[in-house]
Amino acid sequence: MNMMAMLLALKYQEYRHLRISHIFPVRGHSFLPADRVFGRIEQDIRRTPTILLPEDYYDILRRHGNLHCYLEDWQSYDFKSATKGHIKQSRAFKLSEAKCVEITTSGLGVKGTIIFL
Repeated sequence: MNMMAMLLALKYQEYRHLRISHIFPVRGHSFLPADRVFGRIEQDIRRTPTILLPEDYYDILRRHGNLHCYLEDWQSYDFKSATKGHIKQSRAFKLSEAKCVEITTSGLGVKGTIIFL
């Protein structure tokens, strides 16, 4: 609730007419728009008779969007081991719905469940 207290204080001290919606994810399955693209990519991979090189996958992926190749366009860092002593280990969750707390000029209110389809 520290986040809500901070947002509420910010609203009343600096931004009186600001509307704040804070969404809390709920565990479940994701139905994000990217899931449709993943399905089309999987279909293209199944239709390809043989894939011998990573470049064959790259060609399929390029047909569906911008492709950023690992170590060519980006690199990763080991943030997990760097933050191990600083943050509590979290569990993975799937997102399908969320609870929303909304702060408006009329006060603090709780919206119902937001379902992501």
